[in-house]
Amino acid sequence: MQSTDAFWRPPNMWDVKKRLLFIQPGNPRLVSIRQKAFPLLIGLFIGSLPYIFLPLVWLFSSPDPNASAPWFLVPVGLLFSLWPFVLICQCMVALSFLLVARSHQRWISCGILLMLALIFLAIFFGWLPPASSLIHYVNQETSP
Repeated sequence: MQSTDAFWRPPNMWDVKKRLLFIQPGNPRLVSIRQKAFPLLIGLFIGSLPYIFLPLVWLFSSPDPNASAPWFLVPVGLLFSLWPFVLICQCMVALSFLLVARSHQRWISCGILLMLALIFLAIFFGWLPPASSLIHYVNQETSP
């Protein structure tokens, strides 16, 4: 608002009032970090699907093949069986968010791509099992 270049100044007083009302009280550095960290965490969550549910599968799986699986493992099994489709959707969302002008969507995109890269590295080094081996494991647990 105090820029020497007229291009960067607000065109009217209504825009000045909107900007002044938008200013949040508190430390502006913390507000800036919070505005960047929350979309990044959302992107990390979206990028971690379906592997975020892997502890549930390991925790509630039974060594007895005749035991019935809990009801919440059925959608998890569906998510693991559709993992190529989920991966394609995650990549499309990340690329579309990367090309938009809003900064919080770019942070979501960075979180998705970062988590996908970390998951691929974990699978490559053998820290995580590939989703194709988990499909059989989850389907075996959910079958009656």
